[in-house]
Amino acid sequence: MAVAEREVKAFDQRSVFSKFSDIPYSELQNASMAREGYVFIPKSCTDGRKCRLHVAFHGCLQGGLTDRRSGQSGNLFAKFAGYNKWAQANDIVVYPQVQVRNGTLASPPVNPQGCWDWWGQYHTHTGYHTQAGKQIRAVAQMTARLLANASCCRCWPGEAGAPAGMRARTAAAGDESAAALWTVT
Repeated sequence: MAVAEREVKAFDQRSVFSKFSDIPYSELQNASMAREGYVFIPKSCTDGRKCRLHVAFHGCLQGGLTDRRSGQSGNLFAKFAGYNKWAQANDIVVYPQVQVRNGTLASPPVNPQGCWDWWGQYHTHTGYHTQAGKQIRAVAQMTARLLANASCCRCWPGEAGAPAGMRARTAAAGDESAAALWTVT
């Protein structure tokens, strides 16, 4: 069964962040976070069933507001990447969004392709690849808020809720990288 366009909901990332994030939105804008993000919540998850959460990261030039005149894809990734059809049987999908940010090398940040920061494009912050990275922290806080409102576990190390046949494990001492750490049991 196809997912209707109206089932993919936009949310204002600015208001979400201001309600629960310790990162000021101006810093998130400087980290190229878009104004809108998207979420798909299947009906079964609103009817009281325990649901899991999947975060889908778009590629370069696939985020930000929908504006076909500028070549931006906006919500097209959230609507047509195929995750929503899969999620009808398997749970909630959130689509955090970054956007093109034009600047100059003298006045960063510059993100002309609207990519997630996986190489340190924001010269003002060296921890882009760690849990302290602005984009990583924003997405982590977004998922924590969604999970806090859900009737399911958070799946942190030591807690119940790991996928069947797996258990959560802790990172090595001093490891600040943002990764899902699972061990097959």
